[in-house]
Amino acid sequence: MKEEITASERSITSDVVFGHVMSKPENCFRLLQLVVPELNIQKVHDVHKQHVIDEGLKEKSVRLDIYAQDDQGRLFDIEMQVVRQQDIGKRIRYYQAQMDKDSLSRGKHYYDLNDSYIIFLCPL
Repeated sequence: MKEEITASERSITSDVVFGHVMSKPENCFRLLQLVVPELNIQKVHDVHKQHVIDEGLKEKSVRLDIYAQDDQGRLFDIEMQVVRQQDIGKRIRYYQAQMDKDSLSRGKHYYDLNDSYIIFLCPL
């Protein structure tokens, strides 16, 4: 018997659909151009869906919905947020800290940190 797919499972807000659509560099590129036109992004590459940053057993890991880098080395995390959260500001802060930690190798200087952007799409 075939299982029926609900409208929410076919929507861009679905984790599977969002990941599939946004993991294509051209779609990610277009969204970023629309959301942050002032950055004048020319190309997006290294687009990963469900990118995990896990530093070990002691720290909380993060799973970024869409993680991408542009032609200037800037890093982007694009999240689809469908549940209202009271602590979203602290979550963003933690995600950005993890992205910074992940992008700065030992021995590098802080000015070597890539600029990073966290974008939450909240269709609430």
